[in-house]
Amino acid sequence: MKEALALVLALVLAACSTAPRKTIQMTAQDEATVRALMVLSASLADPTSKLAAASTEFGSAASPAWLPESEFRYYRVLVELRVGNRTKAEETLARIPDDSIAAAEAHWIRAKLISERMTDATAGMLRPLIIQEYARVAALRPRSTMAQFVADAATDAREAQEPAGSSPRVVPTVRLGRRFDWQKLVSIAELYQAQRMYAEAAKAYGWSLEVRYPDEWLQSGASATWERIANCHEQRGDRALSLRYLVKALMLPIDDDNRVRLAEILSARIKAAPSIPNAPSPDRTTLVKIATSLVAMEMFDEALTTYERAAALHEDTALAVAETLEQRAGFLLAYRRERSRSTVLFGAPLSWDRVAAAFEEAKKAFGATDELRARSNEALREIEKLAKVNPNPE
Repeated sequence: MKEALALVLALVLAACSTAPRKTIQMTAQDEATVRALMVLSASLADPTSKLAAASTEFGSAASPAWLPESEFRYYRVLVELRVGNRTKAEETLARIPDDSIAAAEAHWIRAKLISERMTDATAGMLRPLIIQEYARVAALRPRSTMAQFVADAATDAREAQEPAGSSPRVVPTVRLGRRFDWQKLVSIAELYQAQRMYAEAAKAYGWSLEVRYPDEWLQSGASATWERIANCHEQRGDRALSLRYLVKALMLPIDDDNRVRLAEILSARIKAAPSIPNAPSPDRTTLVKIATSLVAMEMFDEALTTYERAAALHEDTALAVAETLEQRAGFLLAYRRERSRSTVLFGAPLSWDRVAAAFEEAKKAFGATDELRARSNEALREIEKLAKVNPNPE
């Protein structure tokens, strides 16, 4: 283990000494931070290793200008967890602000730590805290599996206040994220990159991780995605955010080769002169293709935003927008039809009025056809009947 770390650090220092001319000198603090991150990353990948070196390196390092203190604290937590100091780690995780790129992971880890303390005697006290952490994960990553869990928990809480037998339900088949496909989202990100739409590509790469189970965010397989996001931010000229995502890619249990490679990129990028951003070159046909894929995954809001971008390039998207609004309304109807009047979705009660309003929006869309309006009117009549059988709460 010591020999491997020595080789890794030597390679990083060698990379630092052979940088191109237009560079910024790495400070001693920068070098100490990279060294500390390397040692900690190695300890994450090898659970049998001793953590004295990681604790010493990270304990003496301070957050550099390019790494927010909140994220530096998060990586310190990983050391605390490895040495078994769960109480201190839990306290630190609670102080990670929601604007940190590590916030979702912090809340997920904290929920797991709280659940480990739960017993029959403490369940009543700790379960609400776990749900609260899940809710914060869902707020930060609304396409994650936690969004459905939180919606179900809120629905159950409202149903508990209803009279006995007033909230019959079948096992739902319509659920959030049922048609998400992380591989298709990666393909969408690549389509954005081909158009030099790097901000949108970074978001789509993020979605491809977001839709997977939260434990996967902390595994080695996530590293390549965080690196791709880092490269997107670099290409759009945001060096600071690029460095932060590179660190995130590094701070996972990756193998030695990837650890060396990422550390070299991180060191070189710290020193390099700011990159000149590439101007986007959006293609309306490609944007429509992306939007169509998003609709197929029931990512309606994201699809509508993409159609708007295509329309700005003089693509006629009026009918597609109207049909997307209709499909979004149809999803809400199908979701509500299987559930009780206490149903909560996206933090608010899913009343029949809310479902009806979605169909009214589709009907009024500029591109709505007579056929679309007829279908929406039929759905509104169904909603009226369902509201009599299963009315909204008083």
